[in-house]
Amino acid sequence: RDSTAKLFFYEEEKSPHTHKHDWKEHHFALHVFRKHIIESAIFSSNAELRAAAEKAMLEQDNPMVWSDAEDEGASDRAEKASEESEHDIPEAICNGVDGAALLGLAGLVMYCDPLQTPPILAAAMLRSLLLTDQMDRARAYFEAIFVRSRKAQAMVVAGQIPVDFLCSVKAHRSASLVLRRLLARYQTLDRPGLCHLLNHVLLEEFRTEPHCRDLVLGNALMQ
Repeated sequence: RDSTAKLFFYEEEKSPHTHKHDWKEHHFALHVFRKHIIESAIFSSNAELRAAAEKAMLEQDNPMVWSDAEDEGASDRAEKASEESEHDIPEAICNGVDGAALLGLAGLVMYCDPLQTPPILAAAMLRSLLLTDQMDRARAYFEAIFVRSRKAQAMVVAGQIPVDFLCSVKAHRSASLVLRRLLARYQTLDRPGLCHLLNHVLLEEFRTEPHCRDLVLGNALMQ
């Protein structure tokens, strides 16, 4: 279908005003990874995933238009967000993509600069590294994308990323926010997992960080 083809060949259909750049290995690997992730969802045997993927791609193609009645600067922020997400994948596709598809694409991650990779796509790449047991590379990649990828942060809370990875980014204030979200789920954690989270992650790793005292230890959750 024409609408499906449009989802894949996004580079060819950009506005003529879009800034052009020379394609290097990063851009090529990113393009191939993104294309195959989308394709695996659009042509999935799971009807719900197919529908969610198509809907998400259409929504990404048609971002909200701000009216003059919106607050000053809202239009600029929306335009910037649209530009940043242009080469990303919708979260619905990141959530639903099959592990087998990620396994087959893991070799491309080494060619992509994490600092230039869109945040949700970066989270999918991180997941592919974890699925192939490249733990050292996955940890380093996590450190590079953690602050700017809300999806990667959410994956820690969801248990899709080892909680110990959080210790590598403990200097960031957002790491304490993620830790607090993890602790708020204490009732869903098994006893060994909760003990490790409290004794090692919180008390050994995070406790001396000023933002941890403010956001975690001083929070009503810990009372």
